[in-house]
Amino acid sequence: MDKCLQAGNYYCNISGKCIYQSSVCDGVTDCKEREDESPPACTEDECFRRDRTLCGDFRCIPTSSLCDRKVNCPGGEDERFIACCLKHQCESNRSLLFGCLGECKPGQFGEYCEKTCSEKCLNRICDKSSGICKNCTRTYLENCSQECGEECRERNGFSQCDRQSGKCLNCCTLNHYGHYCNNTCKNCKGNSSNIPCDINGVCQFGCENDYWDKRCNSKCNANCQGDEHGKRCTSTGECINGCTRGWSGNLCGESTDKENVSSLKTTVIVIPVIATVVVVVVGIICYFWGRKRFNRH
Repeated sequence: MDKCLQAGNYYCNISGKCIYQSSVCDGVTDCKEREDESPPACTEDECFRRDRTLCGDFRCIPTSSLCDRKVNCPGGEDERFIACCLKHQCESNRSLLFGCLGECKPGQFGEYCEKTCSEKCLNRICDKSSGICKNCTRTYLENCSQECGEECRERNGFSQCDRQSGKCLNCCTLNHYGHYCNNTCKNCKGNSSNIPCDINGVCQFGCENDYWDKRCNSKCNANCQGDEHGKRCTSTGECINGCTRGWSGNLCGESTDKENVSSLKTTVIVIPVIATVVVVVVGIICYFWGRKRFNRH
């Protein structure tokens, strides 16, 4: 025994056999009564260190023996459905009694990694125990049940929005703005490579002809003269090339026929007043004439 142990080998106590240390916990019985394949020689830690799998009776077998149509565990559990799941879908530390003790491969969850993550999960990654998505694809909320805005800019091939609020994370597609990208930029200058407005809808490269203000929602006054490019007003609404005939002011909103208009207004007011005075005078004259006639009689 001393010589066996001094050489770094394993000594079988019952049979007195000396075997290589590499033969311990390798799934092949070398000692009588399976000393080399059971505790204390073959522990769970030693089994997992060798990337092997524990049977239900704590026998350690090669992971390659799982789901190979040959029974290796006394109870035959190495050929059941859960054994196939452990072999192909568990990353490490497999136990036919306790399941996958490591992480499941992406797309799988459950005690034996036997369940498939929802397609709503980004990259099919979900919590191993609950199956809740780590991140959603085009959806949000805990169970990824709500759709993100259609105009949320994509990342890794999927629209992305905040898991709790649904707000877009990566800005909006062209011509849209807002936290949910549900508003449309209108009349902003831009091209296929530039986002025309920011998240608040403010146009970043100015307005198209005939529009002004920060969001380009206001139209130039129809009385403004246009330039050779058809542009009629500045970003503040002031006319660039003056006004059309009959109008004046920075915004061309004042009529140049003011005096005529005032005169017309005065005439409209004075005529009714004169008519009223005439009626009153005629009434007074009629009153006195009638009175005089009454007295004569």
